[in-house]
Amino acid sequence: MVKFSNNKRPILLTWDSLDVAFASISLTYVVFHALGGLWYLAGLTMSAYLILLAVFTFIPMLLLGLLTTTILIWRVVPRWAARILVSSNRVLLLRFTAVFLGILALVMPVFLRGPGYVPFIWGFKHRMDSKANIPEIRRWLSSLGTNATNLNQRIPEEKRPEALRILNAPYCAIETVSGEHRAVSVVWGSGFGHWGMTVGRANYRLESGLGNRYVVVLEPGAYVWHEIQ
Repeated sequence: MVKFSNNKRPILLTWDSLDVAFASISLTYVVFHALGGLWYLAGLTMSAYLILLAVFTFIPMLLLGLLTTTILIWRVVPRWAARILVSSNRVLLLRFTAVFLGILALVMPVFLRGPGYVPFIWGFKHRMDSKANIPEIRRWLSSLGTNATNLNQRIPEEKRPEALRILNAPYCAIETVSGEHRAVSVVWGSGFGHWGMTVGRANYRLESGLGNRYVVVLEPGAYVWHEIQ
């Protein structure tokens, strides 16, 4: 909608189809790459395809976003400047200033959101919120007794309870200290890193950074994590 000042001169511009196309490309980069949308969806869906897409399209989309944003600003600023009666000798300065701010807006979110595993693990957390039956996993863990001696005892799929089998994790192990089953971990991973969920009693603590892992709390005593690379 076009707004008017007191002298009936339009302040906001109506964009043409080319402007909309350039803005759409820039917005796609911001949502799916700069803000980590693709990484979040990869964690939420556990999609190897989305992981590869997030890794290998970041640089091309960054360059494309910078290009389209620069072109869009270069096209729009003179029209906007003419509407607010900016003198022509200041238009070039406005263009360069707007381009600088636009580039800053595209790049800064990447540094603010952190590495890709940060939005990924939040997507994975929301997946585990809906799929993992934490109370049932704890009941199974408590039923095992305290006679184990291995520090990390791997659990084959056929011996896992239903609450763990439905997660379809390729690796599952029990952490045992002084003969006591303290926690169970399910782990996924590839060449791009490993991630998983660890569930213990409500007072179990898994510290962030322990074993080079980025850790997010599911609930007291239950965590999701990703290796820090």
